[in-house]
Amino acid sequence: MPVPQDRPTTRLLSTILTAFFLLSVPAGTAFAGTGMTQLLVKTKVPLTPDVVAAIAEQSVKVSFVWPEIRSMAIVASPSKVSALAANPLVEFVEADLQAGVTGDPPNAHGQPSPTMTTVPLSSSILTWNQDMANTQGSTETGDGVTVAVVDAGLPQNWEEFLPANSVDVEHAAGFGAEGNGDFHANLHAIRGVGGHIGLFPHGLAVSSIIVGFPSEFGPVLGAAPGAHILPIRVLNQFNFGWFSWFTAGIMHVANLKASGTIPGPMVINFSIQAQGSSQVLAAAINYAISQGVLFVTIAGNFNPFDTVSFPGRLPQCITAGAVGWKSEGLPPAPWFFGDVPENDATQAYVAFFSGREPGSVPAGSMIDVVAPGSYVFGEWLFGPGFSEGREVAFDAVDNFIFGTSFAAPHVAGIVARMLEKNPGLTQSEAETALRSTALPMPNSPTSFVTPLGEFVLPWDERATGAGLVQGMEAVAATPHALMYGSGNRTGSNGGTSSSAAGLPWVRVVTRTGSFPVEFALGGFSGRPCTMALYDVHGRLIRRWTSASARTVWDGSRGDGLPAASGVYFVHAQGEGLQGSAKFVVAR
Repeated sequence: MPVPQDRPTTRLLSTILTAFFLLSVPAGTAFAGTGMTQLLVKTKVPLTPDVVAAIAEQSVKVSFVWPEIRSMAIVASPSKVSALAANPLVEFVEADLQAGVTGDPPNAHGQPSPTMTTVPLSSSILTWNQDMANTQGSTETGDGVTVAVVDAGLPQNWEEFLPANSVDVEHAAGFGAEGNGDFHANLHAIRGVGGHIGLFPHGLAVSSIIVGFPSEFGPVLGAAPGAHILPIRVLNQFNFGWFSWFTAGIMHVANLKASGTIPGPMVINFSIQAQGSSQVLAAAINYAISQGVLFVTIAGNFNPFDTVSFPGRLPQCITAGAVGWKSEGLPPAPWFFGDVPENDATQAYVAFFSGREPGSVPAGSMIDVVAPGSYVFGEWLFGPGFSEGREVAFDAVDNFIFGTSFAAPHVAGIVARMLEKNPGLTQSEAETALRSTALPMPNSPTSFVTPLGEFVLPWDERATGAGLVQGMEAVAATPHALMYGSGNRTGSNGGTSSSAAGLPWVRVVTRTGSFPVEFALGGFSGRPCTMALYDVHGRLIRRWTSASARTVWDGSRGDGLPAASGVYFVHAQGEGLQGSAKFVVAR
């Protein structure tokens, strides 16, 4: 039915998009049909110019050099691989794998298109997916926080599809080749320039969930409307990239933070998945986290054929699976702006494609939380949108989008709000707050079909992590920023303490590896403190209460077993005062 032109209303595009799958290409894939192979190399020694030159002699091309993680990306003849691996300067050589995005055609599952619906324009529309993730309600909006979307970049006319002043183009970048894409119209065809401008709409869709977008119904709220998007393009016009491109993008973001070029807090949203793995890419993620950049990624869309994807299966990542709403498609219309009942995880179902953890690992050890990723209402541009803009793309913009790719930005937006509250928040602290405030999801032993015809497979705790993410609660659980002064000290156990004069602080006073571990507490004015000990993955190891200026941990976990070697964090909190320290256990 036609929509009256004299009313501030409009219609929803009737196209529905299905989940995306990123596929790994086996090692040894030829480079551009030349018979050459793309490789990642890590050295045993610092990457000085002489070391780079020595490795370059065994390659055809040096694509990237990352001295911070002693790694390089090169192109070489397959006949040189063995010699490279045997080079005394080289620690290891691994294949630079490829990952790409493909999608099923619209309505592939036969779902009915959404009917044209009349709704009043609003200054702040809350979608079902933001409501289910409980992203709204805190005073924090992500203001001052940069969310680096390491993805497919943004279209050249992104300003028509995202809120004004929401994108940082000054520090944006692109890695890997770009050219004429197949998602543009012929009238004003886009020529990719190799920078952050891309020809695939995946990065725009992710960004729209984080900061919101000007939909045909009016402005739609994002998970962190005050944040800034930093587009980092690592996928090309054919919707794939290489591990070296992903590494380059992550290293670029980490070094923006490390150099102080972007002084504020940062979080990376990495909605890319692969079945293969890479030690070099993992090292880049670790480097970013070590520089204070938080990292959110996805459980992947490989179910039921494979388990949690890479890098989502790495324990240091904040990893999100995907859920939908069991009431999707039900009245009143439009259902996608409907109110999701609060504190009720039974409203959600686990999307059939969302990655599950393998039986070989403890449940909940890979997936942290789940968030909306099925029938998410967001921006997705088909061909005309890239060239002619919103008016021509009227029926090719606002869409239902599917995939764990779109669960992660809900979580990244929540993390941005947490970082506004506490710019010094660490990866493990953020992970702990998200997990501890999530709503546990009950198992579902049987399959069923949603009102819109979405087939749902059975699921258990290996699909849900700690449960359904709850943004407002996670922000509330985020500790306020500690004030660090020039008096900061490093304890002899390798721990950094917050011992600025007059402020609460914790310091490790015993030597590295010794047991018991003794902590000195200051600034708490003799008040009792709750001591909480976490491992590097944010898992609670032990909790106790101390009422003195010194307290001791005997090295055991809450279950009485000895804690493993590794990095740990101790937090002391009492009557609104808190301090923390990081230390190492070496048995």
